[in-house]
Amino acid sequence: NHVIAIDKLGNMYTWGLNSVGQLGNGDTKTLTTPEKINGVGNQVISVAAGKGITSIVDANGDVYVFGDNSNEQIAKFEYDNITSLITKQMYTKPQKVQGITDAVKVQIIDETLVVLKTDGSIVRISKYMLNSDVQMETIANGNMVDITSKDGNLMAIDRDGNLYTYGNNNEGK
Repeated sequence: NHVIAIDKLGNMYTWGLNSVGQLGNGDTKTLTTPEKINGVGNQVISVAAGKGITSIVDANGDVYVFGDNSNEQIAKFEYDNITSLITKQMYTKPQKVQGITDAVKVQIIDETLVVLKTDGSIVRISKYMLNSDVQMETIANGNMVDITSKDGNLMAIDRDGNLYTYGNNNEGK
């Protein structure tokens, strides 16, 4: 329900539904026209929009994320006592993901980030993206050149042109 675009200079623009900060503009107001988003120091080279969450890769290979945190996908919940949640349930501005360098492309499958790195590996990040104990797993080593996703599935192409699929296999996907 939201859109992300990159111009020729690597500037990022977002618009659409913004109920959990997924537009990255610092608030939760829905936008009907594109708005330039700041907060990333370099040109944006890859973007991905998921359900209430957005991720980007900049020219340095750093990954940023913003939007819904209701399931701790962005940051671990912290409490000031037993009942008072103090961690944000949403992030309305870009936040740098920990433990990822040399990214070239990002995709979002449900609430999970999938990152293609310059070495051809693919990494999946499922929780605590901003924390030092980020939950990260390598799902393909060193031979991949591109990734895309659709309907909860990831497709990857290796250097030889072979296609690989990962994810939900219901209905023969």
